Amino acid sequence: MAYVQVALLSPPFSELTYALPDCLANVSLAPGQRLAVPLGASAVRAAVLLQLLDTPDLPAGTEIREIIWPLEARPLLSEQYLKMVAELALRQAVSTGRVLGAVLPAGLKNSSGLLRWFGGSEPVIRLSSLKGRNKEWLTCLAEAWRRGEAVFLPRQSDLGNIEFVQVCKDPPWGLHPGAKRQTALLEHLWEQGGRTRRQLSAVFGRDTSTVLDALLKKGLISIGPEPEDLYACMCEE
Repeated sequence: MAYVQVALLSPPFSELTYALPDCLANVSLAPGQRLAVPLGASAVRAAVLLQLLDTPDLPAGTEIREIIWPLEARPLLSEQYLKMVAELALRQAVSTGRVLGAVLPAGLKNSSGLLRWFGGSEPVIRLSSLKGRNKEWLTCLAEAWRRGEAVFLPRQSDLGNIEFVQVCKDPPWGLHPGAKRQTALLEHLWEQGGRTRRQLSAVFGRDTSTVLDALLKKGLISIGPEPEDLYACMCEE
């Protein structure tokens, strides 16, 4: 079993040690990533991963809880930024979490949000519901996360701007002559390239979702996260 040391981004701003669940064994984690971790009886907090540990530096017999889930696929904070924060915390005689809690935007300091599993058995998942789930199901979710087919959506995220639609079969598509809106949407994607659901709705109107659902069932389009980096390291030199 592997372990991580994290800094809580909200009170008490502690540096704590957690174990990694078996389902995340093949998921890449590195210092600077945010994680959702349990605290107390039922709270879920956001924390920054400080270091990976082979063995926990804790007294024998200490109960070690598992993290809940990563909040991004790659480090949000660079090594240089973390080093600067650690030095500042040392000079101020405070915890690393307290410094991070003071300098990071409010939206990065909480774990409020949902997991969006594109093509999964459950498209939208609450973090708090992961505890006690079937191990096989969790492993499938972790594999989808590793492939970029699942993402964490902060509270109040606009799904229309996150769900990216692409054509996945070359023409001719073999649609019924009466399926004019489906044909028009496919031709638009073929000519313009992938578009977000929100962009397509602006062109094709309110019932775009119905057309997309029909094309998705026919295997003519794919819907997933936009195929580019969703996160960039902050404060790189």
